[in-house]
Amino acid sequence: MANNMYCLTRVLRHQGYNAEYVEDPQDTFLMSQPLWEEVALSLDGRAFGADQAALRTSPQLAVNSGWRPPRWVIRPAEAGRPRAGSRTRIILRRRQRRMRSRMAEALSLEPRAEEIASPVLVEQLASYDRVVACGTRVIEALLSGAPYVFWPHGGDVHLLPFRHDTPIHDAFARMIQLSVTRASSAGTHDPTIAARLEELGRPAPIPYLPFPIDVDRYSPARPESAFVESIRARADGRPILLLCSRQDFFWKGTDRFARAFASTVGAGAPLYLVVSPWGDDMEATRRLFSDAGVLQAVQYLESTVSKPLLRDLYRIADVVVDQFSPAAAFGTTMLEAMGCGTPVLINLDFGLFLDRWPAFVPPPVLRASTEEEIADVLRAIADGSLDTGDLGRAGRAWIEEHHGPETARLYLGER
Repeated sequence: MANNMYCLTRVLRHQGYNAEYVEDPQDTFLMSQPLWEEVALSLDGRAFGADQAALRTSPQLAVNSGWRPPRWVIRPAEAGRPRAGSRTRIILRRRQRRMRSRMAEALSLEPRAEEIASPVLVEQLASYDRVVACGTRVIEALLSGAPYVFWPHGGDVHLLPFRHDTPIHDAFARMIQLSVTRASSAGTHDPTIAARLEELGRPAPIPYLPFPIDVDRYSPARPESAFVESIRARADGRPILLLCSRQDFFWKGTDRFARAFASTVGAGAPLYLVVSPWGDDMEATRRLFSDAGVLQAVQYLESTVSKPLLRDLYRIADVVVDQFSPAAAFGTTMLEAMGCGTPVLINLDFGLFLDRWPAFVPPPVLRASTEEEIADVLRAIADGSLDTGDLGRAGRAWIEEHHGPETARLYLGER
């Protein structure tokens, strides 16, 4: 999921833990591949919502880049079966009966097991002392018998446990629900996900799991990519806003920001917007700008860029534009941008966080929910009454204290 597991593994290893990243052989979304985090790529964003199989990280992409996955990136499909006397085989023998009973408890009919769980992944996960899992792969974590932390990212708790329209959906739903209750720990930094975990049977309080940011990699620094200098030249001194989130009116509330930007720039505010071209509503957003007559203040990137290029965009932006949906939570875009010392414009309901985690320290962000609130922030950026430099430094300090690499210990049950 957007490299979160890979990034967590990198941080754990930098903190001295013997951690490995196990690839999901069925995840073909390019942004989920380690290559997206490590290699400067520019690809057509229109394909991201279409044929995901075509976006599978290919050997040719790796060859062209000169990058090779580190040895701690594990591909279970290539690993082969464990040796007869291996620790994995011994563990599996000891736990085979328990695994069968767990599967039967969830499905009633054991023959459906291999339709929803990968035996190869189960064997791989059984070799670890601790597993961190998300999505449907929490099912393999359950069956492995290893202690596991469930770190959900959204649909794995909001959607999958409640789908019963087909037998296979019902099987997934029941297994996810069982996996949630059997996890040694389950946590999140999203209060809406925490509420769902309780609904699915996890005891309160749900622990706050801050996503660890590599503050050396995501840091204020001179951009390394030449293409960002052309953006500065086109901005011609105007404050630069970066909209890199997926353009989606329903899930991200992009239309609220687009209308606010159009009205503010249309009234004469000197702002310059850079847009990453991806999302179901990308063209709808472009039409909104066109109809308002403000396209001259908008630059659509020619392609969607991977993390090394995105970091440089964070660094030249005065403000990064995130999401404005009613969910009012945050993801890695906010954290990584703040790590680079750039303020973030986002809809966040601090009350949801504080009600659940009283010790939560709200991040220094530009909060706005409605179109008018967003427009007020944009006017303050344009007229200089908002010091984005001070806000960016405060955001960087907040990241270091509350989402720095040391927080990785929380995924191992340490305090």
